[in-house]
Amino acid sequence: MKSPGFTVTAVASLALGIGANIAIFGLVNAVILRKPPLEKPEELVRIYEDSPRYPYQPFAYPDFEDLRDGTLDAFSGVAAIETTVGQVDRGGNIEALLGELVSVNYFQLLGFQAAIGRTLTYEDDVAPGAHPVLMLSNGYWRRAFGGDPDIVGRYLRVNGRPYTIVGVVPEDYHGSLRGIMPDFYASVMMYDELNPDTRVILETRHSHRFFAIGRLDHGVTMAQAEAAVERVAEQFRKDFDWNDDSGFLLVRMADIIIHPPVDRFIRAAAWLLSTVVGLVLLIACTNLAGFLLARSLDRRKEIAIRLAMGAKRRALVGQILAETTLMSLLGGTAGIAVAKGLLVVLSSAELPLPIPIQLDLSIDATVLAFGFVASVVAGLFLGLIPAVQGTHLDIAPTLKDEGAGSGSSRRRLSLRNGLVAAQVAVCLVLLISAGLFLRSLQNAQSIDPGFGNEPAAMISVAMSTEKYSGDEGRLFM
Repeated sequence: MKSPGFTVTAVASLALGIGANIAIFGLVNAVILRKPPLEKPEELVRIYEDSPRYPYQPFAYPDFEDLRDGTLDAFSGVAAIETTVGQVDRGGNIEALLGELVSVNYFQLLGFQAAIGRTLTYEDDVAPGAHPVLMLSNGYWRRAFGGDPDIVGRYLRVNGRPYTIVGVVPEDYHGSLRGIMPDFYASVMMYDELNPDTRVILETRHSHRFFAIGRLDHGVTMAQAEAAVERVAEQFRKDFDWNDDSGFLLVRMADIIIHPPVDRFIRAAAWLLSTVVGLVLLIACTNLAGFLLARSLDRRKEIAIRLAMGAKRRALVGQILAETTLMSLLGGTAGIAVAKGLLVVLSSAELPLPIPIQLDLSIDATVLAFGFVASVVAGLFLGLIPAVQGTHLDIAPTLKDEGAGSGSSRRRLSLRNGLVAAQVAVCLVLLISAGLFLRSLQNAQSIDPGFGNEPAAMISVAMSTEKYSGDEGRLFM
């Protein structure tokens, strides 16, 4: 209160540093830490076909069926998943929607019930193409139908065929791949209907498209489940000429972000981003610690009087740390507003990807807890050196304003110079790293792919099946 200019400057500096850390942690939380509310997630595993040449490979559908039927003693259920794109025609308005084709036991396996209506059932899985039904994602249901509670029983025309809407998935489920949110879910039996350019995929063992999720049966360990899938692999080696080093690989779902080979890069990028913004906060704290060290010279007489009156050094250190922590908490509070702004920018960024990435970048309790911890740690860090140095002084010369405290002043000056040097060193590391990154990006963009890429565009043409018959549509194309 006595130094409002300094306080406002300090809070603003900390708001930028802490806000950047909260924003990046919010991104890390959305991508890595936040887990969907699955029932007994420790029992869920991803199952991959695996070989030295093709590690973590998805299944051909007949392979999936054989694995499912051959591991009934290890898994209470195994489900298949595949991503698809459907052309949806709503009153002549055409849009491409992302969907997931799943086994009908998929939602029961994960422990989800439908928010409205029902999930897919075994009656929807009797034969390929026989039951055109689907469930809507909660987001698409609200976006396209305004959250109409009477949506069940209505039709959605997908790829020219009407599909009956049987239910809406819960709001807190966003699909099997983090950041990629499907708009609808249909049975895997509708694969050839929704992908008309690829026929009889459900019958061939040469098209590996389906990922598998299994739930360990009660009391079954990972070792027992691995032994069960190995028995199926041995049979495959006899029947389908599998190599001796080919088999199946089980990975707990709790350890997977998107796909194990990709996850290594995601985690590395997350650590890198966290380190960079952590260094930014370190710069801010070091800068403010230098200022506080300088300001401690102005408070040396106050501290000397307190010591002369019997105050303990521990109490004075606690008082100064309380002041800096309070200031840091104010900076953290302002940093939440900064983080919200940064997360809005991140969520609105359009990446040049064929499938839109959608992440829930809301600030939840985990992110707020991180912001609080970061604020307290920052307050303790920036106040520790001034607190320790400011309370170690010669009382009598200080009260008399004599030069006996010059040794203490020299120590403070040396510390301030050290803080400045550390600040410059960290800034230099960040600047060089940023320069290397920009140069690498520039080099990557200047690579000649060997064919022309400008001027060019990719165009998708879609037409209403209600306005054009088959012949008219072909003529239009």
